Amino acid sequence: MKCPLLVFDHYTSFEKISSEVAECLKEECALWDKTSQTCVLLTIGDNSGGVQYFLKEILARMIAWEAYYFMSLHPDWTKEQAIEEALK
Repeated sequence: MKCPLLVFDHYTSFEKISSEVAECLKEECALWDKTSQTCVLLTIGDNSGGVQYFLKEILARMIAWEAYYFMSLHPDWTKEQAIEEALK
């Protein structure tokens, strides 16, 4: 496997003449995950969906709490009005 971080460019005075990508260092690399025996750069994409899900959940709960707060300040407001105000 080639490592995207280990790229060596070869230059003459002012011009790049070639690039070389090194092989993965595996256990010798700081980005190597011993548990899954893979590079963490390959698993970041797999984990980003879970992170996005939890961030959406946190945002939804923050909006709900803020809407609840507005409803306590304005008892005559509907739930929709409070949510609309919380989203501002």
